[in-house]
Amino acid sequence: MIFKRIIELLDDGDWYVKTLAITNIYKLSSEIQKTQLPVILDKLIALSRDADKTVRSSVAQALGSLKDFIPKNTKTRHEIIKIVMDLSEDVVFGVKTSAVWALGELENKIPYDMRDGVINCLLKLSCNSSWYVRMHTTRALGKLSNLVQGDAKDKVVKRLLAVSEDREVYVRSVTAAAIGNLRRNIPVNMRQDVIVRLMKMSEDAEGIVRASAVRSIGRLSDVAPKNMKRRITAQLLEAINDEDWDVRGNAIGSIGKLKDANMLPRDIKDEVVKKVFFAFNDEDAYVRGSAAAATGKLKDAVPKDIIADVTRGLIELTYDSVWNVRSPAALALGKLAERTPKDMKAEVSESLLKLTCDVEWPVRHSAALSQGQLRTIIPKDMKNDLINSLLKLTSDEDWGVRDAAVRSIGGIGTVTPKNKSREVIDAVIKLCGDSEYTVQDSAKHSLKRLKSFIPRDMKDVSEEHIKSIC
Repeated sequence: MIFKRIIELLDDGDWYVKTLAITNIYKLSSEIQKTQLPVILDKLIALSRDADKTVRSSVAQALGSLKDFIPKNTKTRHEIIKIVMDLSEDVVFGVKTSAVWALGELENKIPYDMRDGVINCLLKLSCNSSWYVRMHTTRALGKLSNLVQGDAKDKVVKRLLAVSEDREVYVRSVTAAAIGNLRRNIPVNMRQDVIVRLMKMSEDAEGIVRASAVRSIGRLSDVAPKNMKRRITAQLLEAINDEDWDVRGNAIGSIGKLKDANMLPRDIKDEVVKKVFFAFNDEDAYVRGSAAAATGKLKDAVPKDIIADVTRGLIELTYDSVWNVRSPAALALGKLAERTPKDMKAEVSESLLKLTCDVEWPVRHSAALSQGQLRTIIPKDMKNDLINSLLKLTSDEDWGVRDAAVRSIGGIGTVTPKNKSREVIDAVIKLCGDSEYTVQDSAKHSLKRLKSFIPRDMKDVSEEHIKSIC
């Protein structure tokens, strides 16, 4: 009923009423019925030529926001993309900006034969006199990175490198982020130039630019030239000392990505780990959380002489007042489980058990996952507590927590007390019928891993679930 009225208001003679109606369309998009969508799209297409600039701008935003509702019909998609491209050439920069934003949002809806045209349109707009248009254009080029093919790769990279020196701080910041999105679409012969430019941007006078640059260095770690390992690592280590919290946090996060890409020089890994470890005490929660997450990735690189200190530091972070510090700290403790000092095994186990009752679901999720790593370190007198906490989490209101719990139950089968076998199998079987497919799949795989623990009278129903694994 409400959309029937909104559709009627799209024909109103007042520009303000039409604008409000358009705005409500994308705010309430999830409520649109399939039968109403064609009518709404036809109305928006007609209004894209409205005399009022605010109406045209709102149309562009609406079309971008309705990306998940645009029909698969090729003709409709061609028409919509053509309209948005036309709006990007509007004389009013506000309309231009909205259209450019919409092109970035419509990434997967752009027909193959229109991709080159869209990219060329954006390359042209990246030279616009309005910094606001340039900023949104470079953001769109980053979002459309998967559409950049052939010779266009060189053009896009060269253009972004040029715009990265823009006089406006926000343009430089967004451009640094866009470069990071290009990843494997950066031609091999240009990758060194790109990394060198980002390293230079990590020394920009503005913190917002430095933060984007160090984040993108991390995102490009798997495509960066191997002969730049030392230079990149040194630059990121220096960035950890930055006065800006966002720069420090992103630099630490990028160090974790360098580890994933095997881009950390062996002879300075100790220095890297210690620098990250010192950040456990940073005044900013984002930095502390980034340090905890990176430590989990650096687990094999932690020197023996500080493994106890690092473990102690992670345990302390599980008591942090900010949940996105507690969550990565829990994950890191799980990843370092095999290296936990003997006299700290009980304390690590207790810390994770405590976090399974956390009020924030991401923390419970991390704690559940890490408990699956405790099978070799958990003290005998705590095994019942471990199983009970995981069993409780299989009924959690958040499906991600239930999924993590059932996966961990499957992973610690060897330490499950015999008197808990029936209760454990019963909980796993119940999750095989969970409302979320991911949980169902994890439960079935866990049931398969626990096959030797299944009581005789539960084997038939268990086998049915195991056989249904795709």
